[in-house]
Amino acid sequence: KLNKYNSPRVVEDVTRLSNKMRLLRRLIEHPIVLREQTISMGNNIKRAIKGIATGLVMVVVTSTVILARDYLGEISASFIIAMSFIYALREIFKDDLRDAMWRWIRKGKPKWRKKYIDPTTKKVVGKKLEWLDYKTLSSLPDKIQQIRKKRVVQREEQILHYHEKTEMATSLFLSGYEQTRETLNISLRPIIRLMDKSSNRVYRLNEGQVTKESVEKRHLLNVIVKEDNHTDAPVYYRWKVVLNRSKIVSIEKIELN
Repeated sequence: KLNKYNSPRVVEDVTRLSNKMRLLRRLIEHPIVLREQTISMGNNIKRAIKGIATGLVMVVVTSTVILARDYLGEISASFIIAMSFIYALREIFKDDLRDAMWRWIRKGKPKWRKKYIDPTTKKVVGKKLEWLDYKTLSSLPDKIQQIRKKRVVQREEQILHYHEKTEMATSLFLSGYEQTRETLNISLRPIIRLMDKSSNRVYRLNEGQVTKESVEKRHLLNVIVKEDNHTDAPVYYRWKVVLNRSKIVSIEKIELN
């Protein structure tokens, strides 16, 4: 026997029925879906690095100006040209020095910190740290190298490593729940923007005539995921993603032994 939870007006109006279903879904998920708060790491350090880089560059510029004045004498056309050249170099090397210092200090450190908040009690029940860096194949764990195959060393390949570590406070967690499930969404739009727009030419023989076709370049991404819950053995996954500048061509899951 079916229970008629909806009135005839709701059943006849698709919009009302859809809105009611969305509302019920939000009510069901409200007590169990944790709110997420993201904090970028290193903002204060970045300000300090900017000040230190500016100070170092100004010390060099000031010393150079004093030496130039002693060498060129009073203000002249040569002195003005030299000053313009010195200040142009200051603007160039100031940003380069700041970026180099920032990369050196932040290398290997987490870039984001997230807090998970219970929507009912408003208490923090978990924290997560996230890393995102370029790596070399030799710096990855042996298991990852084995999965990726050895022949990648011969290719021009960049390895982008994302790592996250989540800790949940079991004493503050909702009663009746023993574990959490996390969904990781990967957007390929930033990577697609960096791809080459050029295309390759393919020649075919068609009814005795040679025809030329333009084929857009395709790129291959190897996505390797390691899942470790610190209680069982780590689980590894691998996907091959083929894409071009306009779309994702194919996604293939590779079975691991």
